[in-house]
Amino acid sequence: MGISALPEFLIEGYARWKATDFDQASEKYRELADHGQTPRVFAIGCCDSRVQTSKIFDADPGDIFVHRNIANLVPKFHDEGGHHGTVAAIDYAVDVLEISHIVIAGHSQCGGIKACHDLAVDPNSISVTPALSTWLKIVGDEFHRVEGLSSPQARVRALEFISVMTSLENLMTYPNVASAVADRGLRLHGIWQDLGGGTLMAFDPETNQFQAL
Repeated sequence: MGISALPEFLIEGYARWKATDFDQASEKYRELADHGQTPRVFAIGCCDSRVQTSKIFDADPGDIFVHRNIANLVPKFHDEGGHHGTVAAIDYAVDVLEISHIVIAGHSQCGGIKACHDLAVDPNSISVTPALSTWLKIVGDEFHRVEGLSSPQARVRALEFISVMTSLENLMTYPNVASAVADRGLRLHGIWQDLGGGTLMAFDPETNQFQAL
C-alpha cells in the first residue's frame, strides 16, 4: 500500500538533531511550545530541497513563518476561494499571525521555472499534470516579456526574477494584504538566491531591478 516505517537514515538524522541543535536550544523550543509563535516574517519560497530561506537569514526557530510551493508563486486573488494551500497560508500569516514582512524567495536553477519556459516554447516538449500546468500559468502568462531574449538560459533566468515580481504584484490583489499594507505597515519584499554562488539579490521597487546585497 506504499505506507511503511520511517527509513533508518531519517531516524539517524533525527537523533543527530536531537543531540545537537535541539539540545543547544532546548529552552527556546520549550518557550515556543508553551507560548506560541510570533514571527515577524512570512517567507513564500520554492519546494526545491536546495532552498533553505531560514538558514540564509541565520534565523532561529520561530523567527520566520515559511510556506513553500512550486516556483515560489502566488496566484491572483479569486473570490470563489477553493482548496488552496498558498492562499490559506497567506490568510493565516496576515490575519492570525499579523506578520510585518512578506518575502517572496526565488532562486537559480528552478525546475518549475524551467518547466514553465519549456511549456511556453513548446507545449508538447514536456509532460506535466493538469494541476502543474495550471499552476505554472501564473508566471507562464508573462513569457511574452522574455521571448525576445537570445538563449533559453537567459529566458529562464529572467523568468526566475519575473516570478518574484509577479507574485509580489499578485499579493496586492488580496484584500487582507492590501489592507494590512495600508493600515498597519505590512511590507512586501522580493529576493533571488544564487544556489551555487551564495549571492542574494533583493528587489528594489524604486529601480524595478534586483540588486546584490
